[in-house]
Amino acid sequence: RPRQCIIWCILTILVKENFAPMTMMFGVVMALQTPARKTGLGIAAGSVLYFVVGTKLILPHLAKGGYSFVIGYYDHIGGSFSEIAWALISRPVNTFHLLFNYRNIVFLLHLLCPLILLPLVRPFWLLLLGPSLVFLLISANPMHQSILFWNHTTLIPILFSGAVLGAQALPSFLKVAAPQNGRK
Repeated sequence: RPRQCIIWCILTILVKENFAPMTMMFGVVMALQTPARKTGLGIAAGSVLYFVVGTKLILPHLAKGGYSFVIGYYDHIGGSFSEIAWALISRPVNTFHLLFNYRNIVFLLHLLCPLILLPLVRPFWLLLLGPSLVFLLISANPMHQSILFWNHTTLIPILFSGAVLGAQALPSFLKVAAPQNGRK
């Protein structure tokens, strides 16, 4: 139901601008996995446009300093969105260290273990978490890698959906993963 999907994505990003990266990935997954490819690409493009317009044009008029304080969480990587993006792409070893340090691994375990790691059974759907999770993991603000604060709330619906899909796929996953006891 592409129209309903568009409406829900618009309502989602109107709640908070930092939901736009997640709706962008939802559009990408929709374009890759459903017949509504154009709708998915439109959702992805619209989400990127909303994020840029929201953080560069709208928020600066609503709040003194706008979104510029957020760059401070990432100034160990770069001084602007484009510098940060380029640094993450051009220095893959550094990016790996930023993403997979002890604090981040503990954070990921705090998110996944209560769900019995079930989202990992269907990892494709975890792509929806991509940008939002990366923003949290590379941040210098330790509150971003803690379940004690609100920053991870954009991830929760996708993780729970992933757990449901993982539980659904678990029987066939276990059949493939289990030894066949000499059977071919």
